[in-house]
Amino acid sequence: MATLETSLSDFTGTYANLNGTHSLNLSYRKCLKFATTVGLSQLRTTHPNTTALSLATYRAMAVKCALDFNGPILKLQSGYDQLETSEKASISYWIGMTIAGVLADQFLHVPRLIHATQLHGSRIRRSNRASKSLADLIGISNNGDYHVVEAKGRQKAPSAGTELDWKTQAGTIASINNIVPSTRSYSLALISHILTAKMVDPPSGDQKNTLDLVGDPKLFDIGYYAPFRKFLSPMLTQVITRGNARCRVRVIAWDPQEDVYVFVGLREGIPDGSCSIQQFPKFEEYDGKDAFIGTDGVVVITGSNPCELS
Repeated sequence: MATLETSLSDFTGTYANLNGTHSLNLSYRKCLKFATTVGLSQLRTTHPNTTALSLATYRAMAVKCALDFNGPILKLQSGYDQLETSEKASISYWIGMTIAGVLADQFLHVPRLIHATQLHGSRIRRSNRASKSLADLIGISNNGDYHVVEAKGRQKAPSAGTELDWKTQAGTIASINNIVPSTRSYSLALISHILTAKMVDPPSGDQKNTLDLVGDPKLFDIGYYAPFRKFLSPMLTQVITRGNARCRVRVIAWDPQEDVYVFVGLREGIPDGSCSIQQFPKFEEYDGKDAFIGTDGVVVITGSNPCELS
């Protein structure tokens, strides 16, 4: 398990106490979980559920293979510098999305993030009809607050002008279902030899190009969990217990670096979508020697046998 040094700034109101520096523990399996789930619901809009989950896992394995979790501080694998430029760009984007999910969960208590573009199928009211700008991700915290996150991954520190652009992008969403978001932040994973992260929640200011999103909050259930539910056929899954949670999992990948098989699944107790997202159980995170269970109930486990977990 490695440490990710993180700074938060410009948060106000009930979130002002987040400002400052923080040291986060980020395990290999925790990274896989967030790399899989952030953006998975968007993949589901273009691919069948099981295919979407496979693609998300492929992306997660690429992120994992770029990072070294074996030392005290999270850093890049030595072979990263030898990757082709476009490959680095793709992995940087995926790392940025992963870290955004980690920070949103850790600090804002937002277990699930989905792409804001998924509400395009519902309704968007634009203050400027010519504007096509839209922030990356939206989520609902455990207390029902909406949050907007612009996710970035960069190999070099951004200029002040670039950061201003990100602040503007994060502020494009004025409301979600007629509720003003509690935070509109940008998250940055700075991908140098040693990784660091920051999260900034600038004031909304006088945004000229804002949007009001109107959509079904059940997207946070249907789009988010459906790929796992489809993947977890009773004939092919195993039921295991980690911590105090019973989990149904199925093997999906092999990690040649660690020589382990990767299983994904869900813990028991996740509703079937018939209730609102605010009524979902508030799961505790579990980060054990072979398993990570997120506050969203998604499980990642590794084992030496693809057919049976101990």
